[in-house]
Amino acid sequence: MQPFDALTMRAIIQEARPLLLNRRVEKIQQLSRDEIVVSLRSKAGTSYLLVSAQASFGRLCLVLSPPPAQPQSIPAFCQILRNH
Repeated sequence: MQPFDALTMRAIIQEARPLLLNRRVEKIQQLSRDEIVVSLRSKAGTSYLLVSAQASFGRLCLVLSPPPAQPQSIPAFCQILRNH
């Protein structure tokens, strides 16, 4: 597996830039300790950006289907992201 370093992240961001521009952050959900889903909304519809910071499977993915249901308690990190 290729390491997820700064060069890899830059290449992914350049590839995804046209898909992320002119979108509004609608909702942020924390699926697990290492995964966050950001709901992005535009005139064309809603898409979801999955950000995973897992040590062995770190990734950024654009997902078309909505994430699973959110747990009842909101983690502190997710609350900080929502405030900013």
